Amino acid sequence: MKAIGTGFILILSFIALTGCVKDNRDDCPDDADRNLMLWFEYFDEEGDDIFAERIDMVDVVMFDRNYNFYDWRFVDKASLEEFQGVQLEVEPGDYHVICWANVSASRSEMPDDGSSSSLGQSVIHHSNTETADPLHYAPDRRESTAKKSRTRSGSLTGDGTWLLSVADKGTTEDTIAFMSAHRTLNVYLRNFPGMNDPEPVFPLVTIEHLAEYYDFTLGRGPENAYFVQTSYLMDVDEVTYCYAKFYIPHFDYDNDVNLVVTGQGQYTYSYVVPMHQILEINDIDSVYDGDDIVLDVEIIWEGDHFIQVKLPPFRVIEVKPEF
Repeated sequence: MKAIGTGFILILSFIALTGCVKDNRDDCPDDADRNLMLWFEYFDEEGDDIFAERIDMVDVVMFDRNYNFYDWRFVDKASLEEFQGVQLEVEPGDYHVICWANVSASRSEMPDDGSSSSLGQSVIHHSNTETADPLHYAPDRRESTAKKSRTRSGSLTGDGTWLLSVADKGTTEDTIAFMSAHRTLNVYLRNFPGMNDPEPVFPLVTIEHLAEYYDFTLGRGPENAYFVQTSYLMDVDEVTYCYAKFYIPHFDYDNDVNLVVTGQGQYTYSYVVPMHQILEINDIDSVYDGDDIVLDVEIIWEGDHFIQVKLPPFRVIEVKPEF
């Protein structure tokens, strides 16, 4: 497989600083050669469009009606700030469209034979650092936000693509809605050995057994990936923690995803917290619904080889160390 960079050329007309919005077309690009206009949106649970707040770049991938690869376009932040969408020139016909947001160029791959790429063969790798990509996906599959969307001319297919038809004449317009393809995990470690030393020693935090990648229909790859970070000091409400933040892919309750805290240097300890317990305590019914879910985990060292894990609604999990 080969990496897909930003070599695809996106042609956009310059527009005024007031920008192009769907309710006011005065400043929209006017180019007869562009016969497909796609608007982007991302609604939260309150019905507010938070696209500009959450999304910095978009990859638009198109397949023909038979799922043969047709085109891949990259839209950067500057373009999105002027026009929250993209204008394209395509042949009339039916197309399956999917979009990924916030994917760095090195994270996306498709088969060498791009002209016949199937959805399942093209993949998005998930980054594993604090500054990783908080991924988002379109089309939005959530029933809870469908009624809040602007008018759409295409339709959601059973495989999760957006099917639209480009007319022979004129400009076809459609709206592509995004949803989250990640979970934000904040890990707060309190009173761990070494963190208060004159020369602090910070624990390692690892999330293990995550999916290696998504394919283009949000199918997940083998669960062999692990994300690891060295925690760092952070003060919250006058309490000092060792802190680590992760953007992690979706997972199911039956996946063996674990949060592991490991000491460094002279501090030899390892604690394993199953993620399904974290989901249960946070009363999260689904880990695959596309909502922006933030998981906050507080792990407290209380004496020799004993910790507590606290989460809303502040129930306690006792975890035995591994040596």
